[in-house]
Amino acid sequence: MRSNSHNNKFKITKIKIKANKQEQEKEFVKSKENFNKESAPVVFNSEKIEQDKKMVMIAGITFFMALIISLWLLNIKNIFQINFLKTNDNKFNWKETKEELAGAMDEIKKNIKEIKNLQSAVFTSSSSLPQAEQPIEMKKNIELLKQRLSE
Repeated sequence: MRSNSHNNKFKITKIKIKANKQEQEKEFVKSKENFNKESAPVVFNSEKIEQDKKMVMIAGITFFMALIISLWLLNIKNIFQINFLKTNDNKFNWKETKEELAGAMDEIKKNIKEIKNLQSAVFTSSSSLPQAEQPIEMKKNIELLKQRLSE
């Protein structure tokens, strides 16, 4: 009897093991079918992939352009600061320049008045001089003006 009950227990455990294996296989097949069903609608669109590649490329190029420009601007800022520190010792003398410009403007005004006076003198004298003497008188006046301007 013992051997019979032992054989029966052995057969029952074998059956249980087979049933477990079959259930595991069924679950594996079901999960595999579900996996195939879920992944089946995923179709790679080559146009979409190319668009994504292009967008990534544009984003990368834009990023590096912005990086280069920002570094360049920082460098220019530093260059201007260095140049400002170097030229800070040699300040431009505005007061002296203003005085020189004022002196030059006074001299120009003086010369313009003289030219107007000479023109009016030449104009009044040209009406009294004969036609042949007018060019000679004008040449003398021009030479006189050139001498005054060169002074």
